[in-house]
Order: sequence, then structure tokens, then C-alpha cells
Amino acid sequence: SPWRQQVYFELATFNYKKKAYKKALEWFMNVDEKELSEKQKIEFRYKRGHSYFEEGDISNARQDFYEVKDKDSEYRQAAIYYYSHIAYEQGDLQTSLEGFLKLESDPNFRPIVPYYITQIYYKQKKYDEVLRYAPAVLDSAKNNSTKRVPEIARLIGDSYFIKENYSEAIPYLEQYHSATAKADISRE
Repeated sequence: SPWRQQVYFELATFNYKKKAYKKALEWFMNVDEKELSEKQKIEFRYKRGHSYFEEGDISNARQDFYEVKDKDSEYRQAAIYYYSHIAYEQGDLQTSLEGFLKLESDPNFRPIVPYYITQIYYKQKKYDEVLRYAPAVLDSAKNNSTKRVPEIARLIGDSYFIKENYSEAIPYLEQYHSATAKADISRE
């Protein structure tokens, strides 16, 4: 039937929406991508990639997100995020940084992306970048009462310490120590 590919695609999408990722992948495997429209190919790659991601198949997920991240579509920003997250987890920090920098002003990713960027600069030993970038991230995190405040303070404090600017490091490291000591007490 000429409708078979469309039915497979719709069944895969239906299972994807139900978060039945394993079942969605089973249906995605039946889809012949060549039979889909360009718009459907992008949706197919994103949803299949996200299903792979949720099922722990990071290699296939990264490949699908790579195919979507540069295409103009409703899935582009999310594909950039997942692709960058996977790159970060795999230690491909420069690729990750480039992706996260593209998402800085996106309202959906603004709460998390600056934290990744700060960590990447720190892991890359770009301490001047940490000191230029992270204080604003810390202020924003404080205003949003995020649990990331202590870690950001630690990265700033460590960067000052490494640069031998000890007087600037102390307040940030004290802030980190104070917050983590409180967390340790509350867990007991």
C-alpha cells in the first residue's frame, strides 16, 4: 500500500508522544526515510534521536541530532541542546560549547545553558573566560534560587585561586563551603 510508510511513521510518532520510546523505535525502524517529505524527515530524525537518547543509545542519538541541528525547523533548538549535551558527556567540550553558545538567548534553555558554558570554560582551563562570564551567571542563579549557586561560586573561586588572586577567591569559596556545609547538615 502506498500509505504503509505513513502508517509506520504515525505509529512511531504516536508511541513517541506516549513516551513509549522503545516501541517508537520499533516503528521508526520500519519507516523508509526516503518516502518522507523533507519536513517529516526532520521530525523523524529528531523523534528517533530523542527515542534513542531516552533508551540510552547515545551514538545513534547523536547522529540523528546532528542531522537536525542545522536545519530550520521547530526541532532545531532542542536538537542543538541534545547534541551539545551528548558532546559534553563524551568530553567533546569545544563542540559542546559551540552548541550551547547558540542557545544562550533561547528562553527554553536559558536556565541551564550558562551553567554548562561556565563548566566548559573551567574544564578547558579558560579561567579568564570563567571570570568574565560566570559572575553574571551566579547573579542570575541567585535570583532564581537555583541549586547551582554553590557550584558556580566554586568555579569562580577556583578560577581566581588558580590565577593567584586569593583575595577575590575567598568570598566565592566561602559561599561554596557555606552552602555545601548546610547541605551536608540537612542530609544527616
